[in-house]
Amino acid sequence: VHIQYMQNMQTAASMSISILNHGELWGLIACHHSQPMHVPYPQRIACEQFAEAFSLRLSAVEQIHDFRQHRAVRNAFTELLASMSET
Repeated sequence: VHIQYMQNMQTAASMSISILNHGELWGLIACHHSQPMHVPYPQRIACEQFAEAFSLRLSAVEQIHDFRQHRAVRNAFTELLASMSET
């Protein structure tokens, strides 16, 4: 299937880098080249480090979002209780 995909894309080389979120696959960085290509080890390590940094940032952004959502629900609940106690 992958060879057919590469033929359809008219590529001769590909490299995929996993983006993990909480240990689960969240996405991929997919790289293609029109000619056969070997990616040197230092560049592969740099790509892995980038993916790791991206994964950490993704996790932090999700935690901030979850915290803000939790705070909004808590504030709404507090307002509802205050409103009920007034009546």
